[in-house]
Amino acid sequence: MKNNRPFHEREFLFLSYLESSYSRSSVYLNSTVIQDRNPEFKQIDTGLRSSFKEIFGERKRLKNFKNVVVMSPSHSLVFLFVILTGKRPILDAGWSLTESTLIRSRGFRALSQVPKSYLIDLFAFHFSKKIFLESDEQINFIAKRFMVSKKKLFRLFTGVNEKLFESTWTKMKYDAKNSASMKNTFTVLFRGKNNEEAGLDCILSAAEILKNESINFLVVTDNFEKSENLPKNVQILTDRLSEAEMVGIYSRSDLCLGQMSDNARIERTIPHKAYEALYFSKCYLTLLSKPILELLPNVRQCAAVKIPAANELASEILRLSKSTAEVNVIGREGHHRFQKVASQEVLGSRFLEKCLE
Repeated sequence: MKNNRPFHEREFLFLSYLESSYSRSSVYLNSTVIQDRNPEFKQIDTGLRSSFKEIFGERKRLKNFKNVVVMSPSHSLVFLFVILTGKRPILDAGWSLTESTLIRSRGFRALSQVPKSYLIDLFAFHFSKKIFLESDEQINFIAKRFMVSKKKLFRLFTGVNEKLFESTWTKMKYDAKNSASMKNTFTVLFRGKNNEEAGLDCILSAAEILKNESINFLVVTDNFEKSENLPKNVQILTDRLSEAEMVGIYSRSDLCLGQMSDNARIERTIPHKAYEALYFSKCYLTLLSKPILELLPNVRQCAAVKIPAANELASEILRLSKSTAEVNVIGREGHHRFQKVASQEVLGSRFLEKCLE
């Protein structure tokens, strides 16, 4: 995404090791208010030697951008950029790499990878001039764990890249409305990685409890080994979905589930699936946490369970399946809140405001 307009108009450079769509920063990058500022996106090669050569070769051009944004999760680019250009970038971190490594790694791998991630985080947070994080609780955690001044930490909700879904979702809503009268089952969606934080065991146990009800579970995840003991009312999808397929699974769903475990990270994070459910006007059922209450402070904006227990989750799903009016109200109220604080254009404007402060 290289822009050929005269350089004096250039305000934003976005850097990442990955394609832009893999980062939460793509929500801000693709907002109208940022696109109107003529941004440039540059994907850097992941090899240390090649990334060093690439930035070194273009250092004079790159350092002349008014705002350089290192996109999540490319934290290690901060140190490289500072060393080669002498300029401190803005880091859209969202969260620490250390947290992600702890979730992915076990045993010896964790012993070797976690210290490396911690050092990358430490340098990235201290060498950045501003850092954007997903919640106030994440700000408190980063400030304490990495000894960073809160003066340069800012909360910025993640949102969804609405540009990818707009036209397909408009058509799907029309089709879903026309076929609603033919539907006789209540569909519960869980979309997310199969990790310690997700609580998939709790969700599948709840599905087992409800196997004789007119309630189906659609689980879209990764790294899942299908079992013969899978409840009969559960469908597992492990393929990577296109934007149209993503819209399709949401149009089929009545209720969307959040993380269902007691993992400590839940007390700091707002799962991406929450924003998706809100964007698609779906009732979101979650464990209550301080970050969720930052996004959804009103009891009418989401449904909740107090603990990640299968029987409690099953009981609440069954109750909601018999209360279509409540499910619709929660979906509508959640979407209104999303539009107010986490829509792509709202977040783009907030991102711009914080970058230019």
